[in-house]
Amino acid sequence: MKIFYDFEKISDNFKNILVTIGNFDGIHLGHQKIFKELQNDTALLNGTALVINFVPHPRSVIDPLRTPPLLTTLKSRLKLMQEMGIEAVLLAHFDRNFAEISPEKFIKEYLVDKLKIKEIVIGENYFFGKNKQGDIDFLKKNGKIYNFKVHSVPPFIIDEKIVSSSIIRDFIRAGDMLSAKKFLGREYSICGKVVNGSKRGKKLGFPTANLQAITELIPKKGVYYTKVQISGREFAALTNIGFRPTFDEKNEIIETHILNFNESIYDKEITILFIKKIRDEKKFNSESELKAQIAKDIEQAKREMVKSF
Repeated sequence: MKIFYDFEKISDNFKNILVTIGNFDGIHLGHQKIFKELQNDTALLNGTALVINFVPHPRSVIDPLRTPPLLTTLKSRLKLMQEMGIEAVLLAHFDRNFAEISPEKFIKEYLVDKLKIKEIVIGENYFFGKNKQGDIDFLKKNGKIYNFKVHSVPPFIIDEKIVSSSIIRDFIRAGDMLSAKKFLGREYSICGKVVNGSKRGKKLGFPTANLQAITELIPKKGVYYTKVQISGREFAALTNIGFRPTFDEKNEIIETHILNFNESIYDKEITILFIKKIRDEKKFNSESELKAQIAKDIEQAKREMVKSF
């Protein structure tokens, strides 16, 4: 997969460019449907599928106070696109100046003059340009003027709900990882580097890998069945998110006990995939009571994990 950082020169590398445009945070089933339609049309036209991905998230520029937490890092997003077979991605820098571009100018100067697109594949509810003045009908009108096709893709519906990043965020905030997986098409995951912690887990007999601060949305506080990916390997794990109320700690932590694992992984990047929330945080009366509960959680996790591997 080739990655570009501006609109220049792309049309010199590829002919018959078909594009889709958006932030695509999460690469959920709705996004995947658009990518598949893009690839199908690309094959028919013997062209090149180009995803235009705005970086950073446009709302972080237009309305910073309402910027949603991300479901995927840029690195994860690109990896998922590559796995789906996308040929090229344009990481278009989004700033205040870009936000002021009118729909007319964006189509004429960027899509037509610079990219020379043959088709745009886009969700039915997509808006673009200054103050979101551009929509599907505007694209179709200009497609006739500049001779490019517009393929609008209906929403992906599950349980009478439109699949969207916002509804997936709601599931994750509620700790409903099964529903999040259903709408994402995969387990929700977060990535981060393992850092030194307080060593409380080790003292209790259950050493944990502590994650540094991350940029993705953190699930609701509690204990989860998870899987952990480390250097191409995957392990069953139990992950706790919260404040360790038994010890009255003030800072939220993400700590993972990896089953049947005793290697040092400090400073390594790991990925945690959330399978199911098993219980809320709880303040125990003693360390021994906490140890007994962790042991029960691990035994239950071992039984449950058989289904996930």
